[in-house]
Amino acid sequence: MGWKEIKQKLKYLDPFTYVDMFLDKVNPSHNPLIDWPVQIISAFIIALLIYTLLGFALGTGSPMVIVVSESMSPNLHRGDVVVLTGVSPENVIAQEVTLNTSSLEGIPLSSFATFSNPTLTLSDGQQIHTNQGGDIIVYFSNYRNEQIIHRAVTKIKTQDGTYILTKGDNELTNNTVDQDCGKVTGTTPQHNCVTLFPISEENLQGKAVARVPFLGYVKLILVDDLQVILFGCKRPEGCPLP
Repeated sequence: MGWKEIKQKLKYLDPFTYVDMFLDKVNPSHNPLIDWPVQIISAFIIALLIYTLLGFALGTGSPMVIVVSESMSPNLHRGDVVVLTGVSPENVIAQEVTLNTSSLEGIPLSSFATFSNPTLTLSDGQQIHTNQGGDIIVYFSNYRNEQIIHRAVTKIKTQDGTYILTKGDNELTNNTVDQDCGKVTGTTPQHNCVTLFPISEENLQGKAVARVPFLGYVKLILVDDLQVILFGCKRPEGCPLP
């Protein structure tokens, strides 16, 4: 079988082949006023299907995320697309300690540990050096209402499960763990931080398994950067927390 025959067969793996076949039937004259809307709508549907199937295969509802800041530099950069696989806190690779407490659900860091870069000291005297690192994970911060992609630096086992503390790799902008909020009253921290409490399974969305450099940069320019130009910040309802 020659290359032309192989190429002819491979085209049927391209979903847009079927879109073109559909347009040949419904719009044989290929009027651009019909062709373009169909192509655009098809592209969105195909992208959604691929994203859904990829999430199913990798065991996570968020199989890909775009890095939106330099908080993980030099290992990840703004615009990188990171592929995730589903994971439980117990299976995340990071330094592991056991704390004799029933739970850390909704418990601020200040209640069970102190942090002095790079050392985390638990209330029972155990110390963890957070610059040793672990897996890069993605979790949802209810405080910032957005996905965060940072490195797991500590796993803390308690009676009801395992909780994770995280930190960005860029020491110039991330010189403390994400959960270093000081005293937390309700949902108001003593000082700005990334997330209010240690990460539980509910908020853990996956761990990084691959990186595609700068693939998502166009999206950042068209969406995030455009919002900054129009509104002076990334969200129309208010500038993001520092």
